[in-house]
Amino acid sequence: MASSPSSARTDLGLLFVRLAFGLQMALLHGWGKLQSYLGGAASFADPLGIGWKYSMWGTIAGEFVCGVLLALGLFSRVAGFGMAFTMAVAGFMIHGNAPWGKRELAVCYLAVGLLVLFTGAGRFSLDAVVLPRLRAKFGRGGASAPARARPARA
Repeated sequence: MASSPSSARTDLGLLFVRLAFGLQMALLHGWGKLQSYLGGAASFADPLGIGWKYSMWGTIAGEFVCGVLLALGLFSRVAGFGMAFTMAVAGFMIHGNAPWGKRELAVCYLAVGLLVLFTGAGRFSLDAVVLPRLRAKFGRGGASAPARARPARA
């Protein structure tokens, strides 16, 4: 099935959004935290009460790993969720009492994460290449998923 020009424009728009926000998230936010951790950081904010190391690992995953995945368009919905969750914690827990200007960037990244979570990465992504092959190999529900019978219509 051929795609419409508006569909192609939408996919191109998603590509630009993923590249801009994914690379900025990874390089301007996550990379510094990764370097800090590898350099022997001794503390980090722990808003979820899981311990500073786990909070830092989660933040590095949400910012650096998910940012790179988002830019590549690989496992984009998972990356969008990870980035959105991390930014929700940053915007509403870490900076919850701060003025809006301090929370604005986190909320913008949260919105982009949700956008990709709900729309997917679009045609110009690695998901468009990888996911159809995985579905063909393992089926939509995975290799071990039982087949479901359709209910009879009355």
